[in-house]
Amino acid sequence: MKETLNSYFSQRKAMEFELMREDLDFLEWFIFWKDTGGMSSESIIHAEDKYYWISYSKILQDLPFIFRSESTVKRSLNRLIEKKIIKKYLGSKNGARATYFAIGENYIALLKADTRIKDEIPAAKEEKKRPAKFEKEHIEIIDHLNTVTKSAFKSDTVASKQLMNKLLESGFTVEDIKLVIEFKAKEWEGTDREQYLRPKTLFKMDYFPGYLKMARKGACNGSGNFERDEGSGFNRFN
Repeated sequence: MKETLNSYFSQRKAMEFELMREDLDFLEWFIFWKDTGGMSSESIIHAEDKYYWISYSKILQDLPFIFRSESTVKRSLNRLIEKKIIKKYLGSKNGARATYFAIGENYIALLKADTRIKDEIPAAKEEKKRPAKFEKEHIEIIDHLNTVTKSAFKSDTVASKQLMNKLLESGFTVEDIKLVIEFKAKEWEGTDREQYLRPKTLFKMDYFPGYLKMARKGACNGSGNFERDEGSGFNRFN
């Protein structure tokens, strides 16, 4: 049996989830447009996840051989939602109710093994054959996060390293990341969002540029001044 379908998905897992081929075609289309920014103007943030509005006419235009009508697209979506590979959120668009979609909790299980991102697994076990990359930067960033938030995150987990690597490889600096840590720690202190002071949220590429822009402007809930205290190495608010 051919092990994989499309570019990403395990055929064996697809069979376990009882998915159809068109479900995987739709999912690959969704991932492509999501990751290339094609849906960026039609997205919202809900419960720390980014949800996207889907144009059925766009799907029918891009995949005419797979889907012949909106009803066939909706059937695929419903199967993916039922299997928790995609999740939905009812919001609004242009003053009317609209449904937005995001990647669900079972999406990772559907991926073929070499495309999965393992969360919170020590890098020493997962990457024995790979040379250390940005190791010093990882330690410096996580140590700073732990100091500012009084936490105990580890610098050698694969998920955290991948998030930091993506930022550093994109041109962001250690100082940029430290600035965001300090800014968000102050902004979210004492609020229900304080629980999100963690690598998964702070270092996520979808959010980080916006966080950094706000931090550089010194904005905190629309007021206050945010200044670098060079003597202590930390930032402070006035």
